[in-house]
Amino acid sequence: MSSYYKDLENLESFLSCVVTEVKDVSASLAQGSLAVMVEDCFRVNGKLTRPKAVFAIAKAFGADLQFCSHWAACCEILHGASLVHDDLQDGDVMRRGRPTMWARYGSNMAINLGDYLLQVAPMAIVMSGMPQDLKLELHKEFMELSSKMVAGQCDELLLNRLKSNQDLYERYLHCIGGKTAIFFAKLARGVGVLANLGEYSLSQLEKLYFDLGLLFQMQDDILDLFGDKMRMQVGCDLREGKVSFLIVHHLNLYPQNFSKTKAFLNRSRHEVKDVEVLRLRGQFRNDGTLEKSIEDLLQRAKRIQNHTMLSNHVALKRVTLDVLENVLLPIEHLIEFERVGNCQVEEVYSTQ
Repeated sequence: MSSYYKDLENLESFLSCVVTEVKDVSASLAQGSLAVMVEDCFRVNGKLTRPKAVFAIAKAFGADLQFCSHWAACCEILHGASLVHDDLQDGDVMRRGRPTMWARYGSNMAINLGDYLLQVAPMAIVMSGMPQDLKLELHKEFMELSSKMVAGQCDELLLNRLKSNQDLYERYLHCIGGKTAIFFAKLARGVGVLANLGEYSLSQLEKLYFDLGLLFQMQDDILDLFGDKMRMQVGCDLREGKVSFLIVHHLNLYPQNFSKTKAFLNRSRHEVKDVEVLRLRGQFRNDGTLEKSIEDLLQRAKRIQNHTMLSNHVALKRVTLDVLENVLLPIEHLIEFERVGNCQVEEVYSTQ
């Protein structure tokens, strides 16, 4: 592995190193048809949002970039496993412009692939050259991350049953906290461990990036209906019957629409016509659902900007605001269009 680590001070080199390690570690114990699926699974890179965040936080705290690349690779393999299982449970047939693993190899093989990736991910830590105490600490963080991730997936399946409108916003936050935000929180905490931060600072860093993770999922929910996620269809969340950020705000604004909304979400995705999705998209734009969702998003972005940890750490502030900008970038056109209240997109992106 030593040949990977050249000029890790450069982001592109760091990401290249992580991508290479993800492929090598994930393939290290695979054989036969499993090896074929593993190679296919990581054939196309995503946006690498999480490894980019690891690099940025590591630079802010002066953590060892080689050790951090192992942690980033471990988290990225785990993320890959979660996507394999998530696509199967949601019935998604396209991801990143390519057929999903279950659509290509069948449901049973996709389950096997996801299970394998969950098991092999810690090899990126175990086989690294970092001290044993750091390996143990990061392995513990990995176990907490993977366990909460699975719990979040269970919570989503229950949330999507939409049994009532009571405490829907809080239940949604709890769901995406385990499903998405915990990834951001734990990857940041892992870098903090490698930077030898004290427990108070680790907890603050974890909470800060947990809030960023919530924001990431919220914008992703908006993007699904008002952007392009390369999933072949617009509004896949609606077709899958998901209680998304938009649905939560719509039902908070119009609780009288609960029965009608539940009936729509309970339909098979194959029964939902394109024209119905487009009609709902227009409705959400016109009835204030989109506006309220973006307003909520920007208020949360403001709270992240004003987090006490950022006021005490200039380098971390710069890094975190860059991550925040990248999180909001896919829906920048919507933020600019809506002009919610007095919030201007320039204020959200301000690095002052």
